[in-house]
Amino acid sequence: MRDILKFKLVCKDDVIAKYLSEGKEYEINYSTIKPYWSYASKAEVESVRGTLLDGNNLLFILITASGQGGVIFIWDTKAHKVIHISEGSYAVAGAVYNDKVYAFRDVHHWGIEPYTAISEIGIETMDAYTEYEWERLNINDYHGGKAYLRVGPDGRKVSFADKEYLV
Repeated sequence: MRDILKFKLVCKDDVIAKYLSEGKEYEINYSTIKPYWSYASKAEVESVRGTLLDGNNLLFILITASGQGGVIFIWDTKAHKVIHISEGSYAVAGAVYNDKVYAFRDVHHWGIEPYTAISEIGIETMDAYTEYEWERLNINDYHGGKAYLRVGPDGRKVSFADKEYLV
């Protein structure tokens, strides 16, 4: 059963987001993420995306340096703490399935041909600087904006701009 009634991104001062759980309002702060990731501050973070996962967890993507830096973290709203943190550069959407954290990434920077990729890492990861392999995708028409990633028994699906891809 989901106890979270709502959550909202705040991105003001030290606050990343607020959520209401069991009738009480809680905050998730940059200072809470700082021990895991040195760039966790309002001054450094350019973009924040958040989503409610099944159950009582929230998944966040914080981006710095025009996407070249970032972190993905999962917040447990029952224990009020980080339960996963991993490298999140270029991530635009995330999902969790079978104890794995997946990210859809839009990789683009000077000197390379832009491409999209998907990555996966164990949910137990607590290292924002972990290196791991990305799988390049044959999706060449993503050009920013909202994207969604769903992972389940029927596979991995990325959707954006009224299009859906099985990846």
